[in-house]
Amino acid sequence: MTPRTVGILALVLFLLHDHLRGLFPFLPNLQLPLAGLAALCAVIVGWRLTRSALVMLGVAGLAGVAVLTAPEVTYMTPYSDSKQTLVLLTLAFTLILPPLLIQARDHLRQYLNALGLVCVLIVAGTLPALPSIVSESGRLAIGEDGNPIWLARAAGIAALWVGVSVLTGRLRRPWLWALAPILGIIVLTGSRGPLASLLIVLALLLPLLVRRVTLPGLAVMLASAGAGLAVFFNPMVLDGVLARFAREDRYGVTSGRDTLWAITTGWIQDVPGGIGLGGLAASLMPYARYPHNIVLETFAELGWVAGTGLVIALGLALYRLARAARSRQFEEVMLLGVFLFALGNALVSGDLTGPKELYIAAALSVMVPGLYRRAHHVFPDHGRRDLPDADVFPERAVSVQ
Repeated sequence: MTPRTVGILALVLFLLHDHLRGLFPFLPNLQLPLAGLAALCAVIVGWRLTRSALVMLGVAGLAGVAVLTAPEVTYMTPYSDSKQTLVLLTLAFTLILPPLLIQARDHLRQYLNALGLVCVLIVAGTLPALPSIVSESGRLAIGEDGNPIWLARAAGIAALWVGVSVLTGRLRRPWLWALAPILGIIVLTGSRGPLASLLIVLALLLPLLVRRVTLPGLAVMLASAGAGLAVFFNPMVLDGVLARFAREDRYGVTSGRDTLWAITTGWIQDVPGGIGLGGLAASLMPYARYPHNIVLETFAELGWVAGTGLVIALGLALYRLARAARSRQFEEVMLLGVFLFALGNALVSGDLTGPKELYIAAALSVMVPGLYRRAHHVFPDHGRRDLPDADVFPERAVSVQ
């Protein structure tokens, strides 16, 4: 394997480290070694900085300044004490490394295929445990709180990879039947956020691929999805599954999200400059250490300026990825799907250090093809500057003599 391939694989394993440790609890914490290996490979292959890499260096610098200049936290907790370092490391590895390692279309394809395949392997590794997931003790064995969201998120990316690969012609149609066990696993985990995000993303992406979908392919996709949602719905497990999706714990049906967001919104209104990174931990106790919404978390802890910057950055990334996805090619559609899926999860679960796949997709949005106003792709294969496809830029079609 080349250093670039090793770096891309290390980046994927760094991204999915928590998912792999959920499947294999005996694994040591290898996040920093994997990130270090990816950084070393990026230095070896990415010494020639592209304009996209320079842009992301600037973005990462601005994000670092916002974190380092955040106000002091009034009531320090162990979580807030380490949060600044964790956020800086997460942003450095997810914003700077991808543009250095991924500088051509085949590099992007390697990254997305590695991401999808590792998620498929994670899902396959949990298949023997499916019968036990139905019980509370079984779910506790693969998720500390009985809600193994890491598995649901990995299954969501796996479902995206399978669906987009088949609909763009990269995998044969029988692969669509893999959606049945994947969606069934998401249902059985009881994680509502990943399931809702996945269904929304699939509904948004399907119109993009409608020209590529044949009636037999659509029938297979719908049948496999229906099987995934229904195969485990027998009288023995139906009540338990529905109860988990409509569960009402001691914090209510929303699992305390409404309370967390109300408290966080109050801080945003009262302290526009922010209360400091990790400052919400003391305010949200005993509910949680963060509001499970990265936008609210950024506005409350880093201030209105940083929060507005995050919203603008995510909006620009979404715009660029959506424009690129009009090409209906695997790379662009899959990258948009990962971005939307990760964004949906980040708005209802996790903190600023969690949505690494969201940050990487946003970083890669700077360099996806079909967005610059010049007559070639930003992702040239084998060093060529290819002309854009006519169906991508009908208004800028270029004739070659």
